[in-house]
Amino acid sequence: MRRQVFTLLTLAMLAAPLLPAMPAGAARRGAAPAMADAAGNHMVALAAAARGRRADPNARSCTPDGHWCVRLLRAGNAGAGRIELIGGTGQPRRFEIAALPERMIVLSNVTVALWPHIVIERDGAVIIGVEQRTNGANQQGEWATGELLLLRAGAGAAPLRQVLDVPLLRYNGIYNCLHRGDARLRFGACIDKALLTGTLSFDPRTRTGMPHFRFEQRARTYPAYGVLERDFDRQQPLRRADIRWATDPECSYRQHLAYDPRQGLYVGDNYPQPCQDYFGF
Repeated sequence: MRRQVFTLLTLAMLAAPLLPAMPAGAARRGAAPAMADAAGNHMVALAAAARGRRADPNARSCTPDGHWCVRLLRAGNAGAGRIELIGGTGQPRRFEIAALPERMIVLSNVTVALWPHIVIERDGAVIIGVEQRTNGANQQGEWATGELLLLRAGAGAAPLRQVLDVPLLRYNGIYNCLHRGDARLRFGACIDKALLTGTLSFDPRTRTGMPHFRFEQRARTYPAYGVLERDFDRQQPLRRADIRWATDPECSYRQHLAYDPRQGLYVGDNYPQPCQDYFGF
């Protein structure tokens, strides 16, 4: 097949193989049960409110008791915007969301959405979040990214401040059936795929202090091995047994995240390698 044929492919066509690996909490808005830890912190799902016959894109999403509400106001097309936190009768607190780096938005579709949860701390502080996503394609391949930013507002009238930034999704797909007969030689695997998914979860084991989180990053390649630049020196011709997803152990890991008051950020208990193969097309 010729390269031009593959320009018609979009990420939507690949949804079936990708969806099982995507972080469920980030991609789906279904109601989730409340979770609590022994320190008195808890996480609940936000429910979007609709106005009139059509859903209002700027409508508030609120806790079941209506005490806390979050609203997202978009500005521009580069992932920038403003998130607004409303609690009780106090004044709304706002945070300006920075635009994504240019390398992540060139020729991409950009979407911004609320993280569908809110964490309410024992002392009344809250943590909310926003997701920034991109996807796109050109003659060489396709890509997608997802970021999760967590913002915290201390008890009282404290402002919103960013406390965490983790990747939810990194996907690169490189088209490799460039000539007639390539599909046969590659057993139909015409796209080399590198897929990284991240899942952030509330840690119910916390016994004292501020809430803790767990982050799991899973990296996979298709066909098995031979996709990433660090593997070029050990690539071999494809075999039929390679036509499968394989876990990349060098870039798959788990972290325990705790708040560091000196930095004002959530910090992990280990420092994995950057794994840049997944972070740019």
